Amino acid sequence: MATSEFGKFTGVHGLLTIGGPPLADVLFDIEWNTETIVQEISGDYGGEEHIPGKRTIKTFKVTGALQKAEMLRMIGYGLNETPITGTAAVLQAAATFTAGIPITIGTPITTPSRGRIALSVAPITTGGLVILYGTDINDNPVTEIIVIPNGSVAGTNFDGSQIFKTAPTALPIGVVGAGAKFQFESLAGSSSYVFGPLKVFDLIGKAEDDEGNIFQVTAPDCWFKNGGLVWKGAGTLVPCDLDVDMHKSSELEVELVVA
Repeated sequence: MATSEFGKFTGVHGLLTIGGPPLADVLFDIEWNTETIVQEISGDYGGEEHIPGKRTIKTFKVTGALQKAEMLRMIGYGLNETPITGTAAVLQAAATFTAGIPITIGTPITTPSRGRIALSVAPITTGGLVILYGTDINDNPVTEIIVIPNGSVAGTNFDGSQIFKTAPTALPIGVVGAGAKFQFESLAGSSSYVFGPLKVFDLIGKAEDDEGNIFQVTAPDCWFKNGGLVWKGAGTLVPCDLDVDMHKSSELEVELVVA
């Protein structure tokens, strides 16, 4: 719903996005004021001229969210870089490798997890990389490049950041270590978060007034002032009352798209 003076929208249906992908369908309310600058007009008749001044956000809050699967990784990474999901397991026992020859990872991943390559027996004498191939939690093809530095010693673990639902193949490229072995593992997730860098998001939504006019509301570079969305599972509707702030209120955009 929009007020006639376009200064307040309630129950806006929109999307919460970070870097493009939508992470949640949301409902949000926003209200703002625009200050008036008064200038005196010189001349015989005098008078005043009024022009719009600074815009100030009065109320801005998210009141509900329907969470998408992508939100688990993106929001989690914004807190401590350790996703909740994951099961610790050995997927392929330690074995020697040859650069350019694909490695088949024989054991399926139990739950979507990050990957680990464990180096054993001998050091790396020529650095390179290993590409992991698989699918993400939405069954989309994904890859991850894990760098294996020159001089890495046995007992070193190389952990990835991509969450894989499946990871059947790995390809070592350029990496050499006489007698060295790679073991492929999945990693356990974390049951709690430690706060770290703040995650900034965009809110984009549509609102309709009593006359059927439809407006698009775009609020870039926002963040939650009092906590954040609690992960309840993909497809879960979460009622909330979260105050939002934005970097520059002047960047709030309200566009009439259907009149």
